[in-house]
Amino acid sequence: FPGVFSSFFGNMPGREEEEKEKEDWSATQAHILSGGGIAEQCYQAGRDYRDPEDLPHTLKLTKAVHTTFHDWRKDGKCSDAIAGAWSRPVFAGGWKEDTHFETAVVNVQTPSLFVDLRVPRRRPQHWRSFADLTLGDLRCLARQHCFGGYSLVQPEQRHGQDVLVCVRHHCIDYNPGPRRTPNKWRIQLQPPLQPGALAPSFKEFCYATDAQGQAVYMERWARLTGGPYLALRADSPPRALSQGAAAPETLLVVAGNRFSYLRDRPQPLPDFSQHRRTPSLQQLVDAAATPAEAVALLDVECSTGTIRDTHGRVTWTIDLSTLPWRQGRCLFDGESQHAELPDPTGDTLLQFVPHAGDLPAQMAVHWQGRRWSVYENTFDLRELRALFGPFAVVLLPHF
Repeated sequence: FPGVFSSFFGNMPGREEEEKEKEDWSATQAHILSGGGIAEQCYQAGRDYRDPEDLPHTLKLTKAVHTTFHDWRKDGKCSDAIAGAWSRPVFAGGWKEDTHFETAVVNVQTPSLFVDLRVPRRRPQHWRSFADLTLGDLRCLARQHCFGGYSLVQPEQRHGQDVLVCVRHHCIDYNPGPRRTPNKWRIQLQPPLQPGALAPSFKEFCYATDAQGQAVYMERWARLTGGPYLALRADSPPRALSQGAAAPETLLVVAGNRFSYLRDRPQPLPDFSQHRRTPSLQQLVDAAATPAEAVALLDVECSTGTIRDTHGRVTWTIDLSTLPWRQGRCLFDGESQHAELPDPTGDTLLQFVPHAGDLPAQMAVHWQGRRWSVYENTFDLRELRALFGPFAVVLLPHF
């Protein structure tokens, strides 16, 4: 594990070695996820998954995200089995491993929506904006990953036993689509350490198995926090956005004291459904001829952090982001908007307007000049006021 030893002993690589290490990080992630390249041959459509219904990008590419996510939530297709904020100590498959020493991972999962962020720890942290980056720097920035959407967790019988199975559907993804294999996995929860407590950890086993009957890959997740939960998804485009302009998909999820915010690139990536293979984002960025082309591909913000600091003050401080210059900043400092989107003057505060509806969590939420759907809310009004402090207005219910 040369990356681990160099971190411990301060053996910092030169620029050429650093570039190779970024390349190796992406290659390692892909190798593990595919079990060394066997995942596609281990999955069988019809037996292991429904094609195309269970593939991660089907709803996104067919523009059915909005209605399907709402229908699932309304029909109660949600689960708190793995709800919470999680780190990832171990990722293993294809005789390779990645650990929390090499990669910082934060996965915030509510009973419905999730945001998952994965950043190599040796990524440079001194960059201050896209404008500061060379084409080589931008290619380094492509070596990270984030995605978000809906986790559909349901029980099924497997080898005579009841198991929980998760199928994730992505509405935002750093990588282009479609992915050719499902994001489908079995859940093994660690027993709580005391009665009534939350599971401190769980293992994610790829649904596909190899010739020995072993999962193609495995990830172990360690709990950072539990609930309460809040999950918001932007429904409408900003009011001031010009007609026909893109309105990027955006999510905000909260679990306990942790949050994750995910905003898609304003201009969507091409649909590679008609191609034999889907290229990775790294390949697209490496092929970019100019920094402007690379920035258009990379302009996805995934930021995660803590809501209260160690003194109990409400700060919403970002501690990890796909945009390194956002780290250490407040989520609501106004810079999370893309430069081409209008300044949401008068809409910098979240506005919560509770009302009677079909769902207990339902209320009107306005932020960034947009209306947001509430997929989860287990906070009461007093807790919402405390959660957002000076960054939100929680109005009285109107029934």
